[in-house]
Amino acid sequence: MINKLLILCGLRDKNDNCLGCPYLSDAALEKLTQATAERTIEMLENKMYLRIGKGVVHKLLWLTGFATVSVLAWLHSKGII
Repeated sequence: MINKLLILCGLRDKNDNCLGCPYLSDAALEKLTQATAERTIEMLENKMYLRIGKGVVHKLLWLTGFATVSVLAWLHSKGII
């Protein structure tokens, strides 16, 4: 996977020959790409949990509204309101 990323970045060719980077060694580049991949996965997981949380809150608010209207209707039918 990292080799594909290096090819896309232009740091390796399709024959897996290193095209070189004057600032980073292969080990440093490997570490950088691994850290980037982990950070990307972490961000995607956070977005997924955020979407799930929004869905749960939306359903909870809908249920609370429905219960409130039901209680008000019941109280009205009993003549309390």
